[in-house]
Amino acid sequence: MNATNFLISLEKKYHIIPEGGVDKNTMMSLFLEQKAAMIITGPWSLPDIKAAEVNYGIAPLPKNSDTGRYAAPLVGVKGYVISKTSTHKVQAYELIKYLTSAEVTKKFALVSNTLPSVKSVYADEEISSSEDIQGFLAQANYGQQMPTIPEMSAIWNPLTTALQSVYTGDATADQALKEAQQQIEEQIGG
Repeated sequence: MNATNFLISLEKKYHIIPEGGVDKNTMMSLFLEQKAAMIITGPWSLPDIKAAEVNYGIAPLPKNSDTGRYAAPLVGVKGYVISKTSTHKVQAYELIKYLTSAEVTKKFALVSNTLPSVKSVYADEEISSSEDIQGFLAQANYGQQMPTIPEMSAIWNPLTTALQSVYTGDATADQALKEAQQQIEEQIGG
């Protein structure tokens, strides 16, 4: 609730973000035009940032002054699966073994600026000297792994609606977030 109120205050009270709020496209445009000092994003944005020749650095989100703890956003992961109806399970398994090898994981991390999925790769000199990878790793060390369950899809729409309701003044943060919680629990059967 406090975080939601703080987010709204960045525009309405402190006038730090543009009137009308920002979505991810506006946020990125402002940053690329060097009209925003910072953004919260991930490795997927680096190609655009580099192409715009923005002088950037990656750092963890700040500590919460009330708790003394760093912000702990959800950290997503990607995985490979083999369909139970696949007629090429052995070949698919061999491909997955190749894609998750230390060598390929390292190459993928360096090309995509994402965190390697093989622990031993972190000791590699190219990985340990990559400012981008190390910057994202610093935040990931404080993050929480996003559950890889279908129920996660039930969270995003109610949460977005709640934030919009608070932003427009149609509800308080407490009201909107309680309603979002109720909707999420109803959707997942909790």
